[in-house]
Amino acid sequence: MDQQIFDSIIKQAESGRPVILKLPEVIEICRLSKTTIYRDMRAGTFPKPIRLTKRSTGWVGHEIIEWLAKQIKARSAQGQMR
Repeated sequence: MDQQIFDSIIKQAESGRPVILKLPEVIEICRLSKTTIYRDMRAGTFPKPIRLTKRSTGWVGHEIIEWLAKQIKARSAQGQMR
């Protein structure tokens, strides 16, 4: 992941300003394909984007970071159960 994107998300989230990510950034951060992201959104297991304009959407940065943290926590919990 581009460190500048991550640093920007963290810095802006700490300041209370929302960070909006476009699909290519979400793909880069999560390392998921576009198909997987949209499939998981339909399943309710991935954050949904917000509408920015009639033809543009974006994801709230802190929601993507929270999703990643949840995945890490779930992996850790599974490891402890074995």
